[in-house]
Order: sequence, then C-alpha cells, then structure tokens
Amino acid sequence: MKNNFWFKLLFVLALPVLFTAPASAEYRCMSAGPVPAQAQVEQEYATQAVVADPIYIGGTLYRFSKENFTPVYEYVEYHTPCEVIRIRKLVAYTATVPVYGDNGQQLIFDINGRSDGKVMTLTASCGSFSATDSGDKYVMFKQMATNQSCTAMELTFAASGAEAQMIELTVLIAEAF
Repeated sequence: MKNNFWFKLLFVLALPVLFTAPASAEYRCMSAGPVPAQAQVEQEYATQAVVADPIYIGGTLYRFSKENFTPVYEYVEYHTPCEVIRIRKLVAYTATVPVYGDNGQQLIFDINGRSDGKVMTLTASCGSFSATDSGDKYVMFKQMATNQSCTAMELTFAASGAEAQMIELTVLIAEAF
C-alpha cells in the first residue's frame, strides 16, 4: 500500500513537468503572431502609367486622370518563427510630365483636382516650383520665375493603403501678363 502511495505522489508531482515540456514547432507556429522586429521594407513601382503629352507653357489646360499615374507599392516583411509574411501596401501615385517653354519668365502655376473622397497629399514640383495640398480636393496657385529650371512636372499623391477609385487633376502653366 505504501508503494502505491509513493507511486501516486510521484505521478502527481510529475504531471506539471510532462505538460510543460517544449512545444512542437507546429504549436509554436500556430501560437506566435507576426513579429515586426525585423521588418524589411521594399518599394515597387507598378507598370508605368500612360504618360500625358508634354506640358507647353502658354495657357493650355492639361487634364490628368488616375490612368496617368503610376501606383507605388511598399512591401513590408514580418518574420515569424515559421515563415515570412509579406504585405503589399499602396503608398503613392506618381507622374512625371515634360515641360517646354521655361525661358526664365514669370510663370503662373494653377493646379486643381479632386479624388473620390480619399484623403491624400498632393505634391507638385517643377524645377524651383513646389507646392503641396492635402484632402480630397486640391488647389494650388503660385506665380514665380523658375529661372529655366522647370523642365519636368512631378506630381505625387501620397496614399495610405487603399486605392483611389478616381483622380482628376488639371494643370496650367502660363506666362504672367
């Protein structure tokens, strides 16, 4: 009877040791979530968008739509004990359009547009000209001389993950009167 008592006591004391043994790799994989400690970021430019015709300084209004912009994606990798999880996130829409006719004269930059209610930040630059506006409606107006540095208009919509269904933008670069 005493041997049976000691056997039962040892069994009861050994139970926690049996159930706290290291878990299998499958168990660790199922219970561990993504660990962003070693996250790596990589950018990808999607297929080049349809580039609009060059902008000629002189008062012509140029219209751009979403199809004129190239989406830019960022990949973030999260390393888990079992695998690498790769997430693709939209970070911007970009377009670069050649500009002709900057001879050092005073220029008027008039940029207006809207998106489908998606809040983004639009940055427009051409040589020494630069302007920014945020929201879902964009209005930029500036008069200045760029000293012949305005040769390519760069337009960038900074996005935050979700794709815009619609982007409409008009650009006018004219000589001041």
